[in-house]
Amino acid sequence: MVASLALVLAAGVANPTIAAARSVTDHATVMNRYGGDECKHDSSKHKSKALATPHGGDKDNCKGATGATGAKGATGATGPTGPTGATGSGGATGATGATGSGTPSAMGATGATGPAGTANVATVESAGEPLTITPGGFQLAVGQCPEGQIAVSGGWLITDTSGNLAPAEVVLSGQAGVARNGWVVGVRNASASDEVVTALAYCTPGTAS
Repeated sequence: MVASLALVLAAGVANPTIAAARSVTDHATVMNRYGGDECKHDSSKHKSKALATPHGGDKDNCKGATGATGAKGATGATGPTGPTGATGSGGATGATGATGSGTPSAMGATGATGPAGTANVATVESAGEPLTITPGGFQLAVGQCPEGQIAVSGGWLITDTSGNLAPAEVVLSGQAGVARNGWVVGVRNASASDEVVTALAYCTPGTAS
């Protein structure tokens, strides 16, 4: 047995190339037994490393496939609102617009001449009977036109008992009746003494139409 071990050692020392070849063969046998070496790499490069590291193999060329892309992460929360910016400066005043150039309108035509009035129309003043109004009292006074005439206007005369003009409250003034042949006034005495009212009618020839 000692003699056999000596022979084996002698064979390994005598031929180191044969020993290295056996190591490569043993490595290949182990790889084939557990599925083989699926890494695709240059055979000459593998052999060179096998010789340097008989039991190590070439692990640098055995990188696996890239994994699938991970799911997208959740959106982050909205950040706080930033502070309000400063107010901008006012813009410059715009230029004054151009003056319009419209043409003035032409003067309108002269209106037609109105019909001629009645010639020689005379009016007469007809005074009614003077009536006395006591303090706080009320009176209707009438100025009557002559026969065949109508009142076109009228008025009144208010005095105190001495004939001096006096203030009074006139509440009615107009043509008398449907015939319009006189002028009627209604007066209220607001003073503390008696007053006298006289109605005046201004009449012209004619009849009520």
